[in-house]
Amino acid sequence: MKRVLSFMALCGLMFVVYVTAALVTAGFVGLENLARRIHDSDYFAVVPAQVAIEGAQRIEHKEILLLAGLDRRISWFDLDEHRMELFIRTNGWVKRCAVRAVFPNAVRIFVEEYDPAIVVYRRETRGEKGESLYAIWFADRDGVIFKKAFPGEHRGDLPLLFIEDADAVDRRIVQQALVVAAEWRKHRDLCLLRNVVYDIIDGFSLECEFPRSRRAAILLGKIDADAEVFRRGEIFRHTAHGLRTKRLFAGEYRFDDAETLVAGQLVHYRE
Repeated sequence: MKRVLSFMALCGLMFVVYVTAALVTAGFVGLENLARRIHDSDYFAVVPAQVAIEGAQRIEHKEILLLAGLDRRISWFDLDEHRMELFIRTNGWVKRCAVRAVFPNAVRIFVEEYDPAIVVYRRETRGEKGESLYAIWFADRDGVIFKKAFPGEHRGDLPLLFIEDADAVDRRIVQQALVVAAEWRKHRDLCLLRNVVYDIIDGFSLECEFPRSRRAAILLGKIDADAEVFRRGEIFRHTAHGLRTKRLFAGEYRFDDAETLVAGQLVHYRE
């Protein structure tokens, strides 16, 4: 009799365990299905129309959506803000960005773009015949070279800086080139600045176009302070204006170490 009771107790215990296990399993399955339905619900679905983008001027919104992976329907629960920021920053125009997921189905993207101030032609390699090969970059007013430029991408009003030695490139050189370009814009009535050149040994030089398509080289040399640029600009203006009144044209202007300007290759011309 005791054996029968023990057997019945064991069977009852096994039944309770089985029922409990079945209920727990059913509960987990139900929760999983519920979670999947919530995950896939339209209420938590982020679509491109619900993505707000601020600050983008040069980058098209559809490109930002593509980089962030928001060009298609995605569940709000699958959003990874940090990952989206990293992918958006792969665009060269992006200086900073922040992505914020807004519950339950929206995203806000804040973009700060670089503002190009100068185009830098940097010699990076040489061709098979020894010719210099340049890569074209944009740089901002802080001297940060931030993005390669493609032909036709940059505006014609940006000054051009040619750097012969790629190892010589630093932010200070770019900032000085911007000061030089701004100073020579004041003298556009005498000559139109075509480009600025920097050489690690000779310093800065300019190529200017005078009236009637005359070209002249202006060798500024090494510059230690912005005030030197302004002084040399005034010296150049005084000299070039004096030559013009005498109907003379100089093909070269060279500043020596004493900041004295020497005009060479003088020719007479008629207006």
